[in-house]
Amino acid sequence: MDQQQINPYQAPESSTVPDKPRGVYLEGEFLVVANGTVMPPICLKTGAPLLPSDPIRAVLRWPKFMWILGLPFGPIGWVISAFALYTQRKARLDYYLSTEAVRHRSRWTLYSAGFLIVAVILIALIVYLEAYADISLNPMISLPPVCFVLALSWVSLGRGRAFRVSKIEEDWIWLGGLSVAVRKELVRNAGQATQKNG
Repeated sequence: MDQQQINPYQAPESSTVPDKPRGVYLEGEFLVVANGTVMPPICLKTGAPLLPSDPIRAVLRWPKFMWILGLPFGPIGWVISAFALYTQRKARLDYYLSTEAVRHRSRWTLYSAGFLIVAVILIALIVYLEAYADISLNPMISLPPVCFVLALSWVSLGRGRAFRVSKIEEDWIWLGGLSVAVRKELVRNAGQATQKNG
């Protein structure tokens, strides 16, 4: 009786186990999605199920604001900022937001723009007083209000966003700032996520 000889050290002809999970999965407090994913019709802010429609198409960048750091340092800083912009990692993601979440984002974006305008007005007033009114202002007095208003603008912008991009690496996107309920709902419906080619 012939018995099939099996080599226990022989590698399998094919493997169906990928190196990394595909589509949407959790890694700690982050939701990890593949570049080009079309998310299931679930609001990324509230977790509410939505009717399939045209999703929000976004090009995500990381790191997002590092280029700003070089702007105050003149031509050399501008070159550094341009290089930082050029080397940003980019990824595409299509996702859904409920009408309530869109209104929330628009409202806080408006607040952020308002605070930014106030900061610009304060800076212009300080420059005017220094240059034309012969009033010398102590930086310890004039700068804190400007920094405070800029901080309010930054915080408002953060309050309005549905998520934050924590990392883009090897064609994967790490999304932070999502509630536990939203992360679980998205992973539970990960089978509805699709991959966009091109």
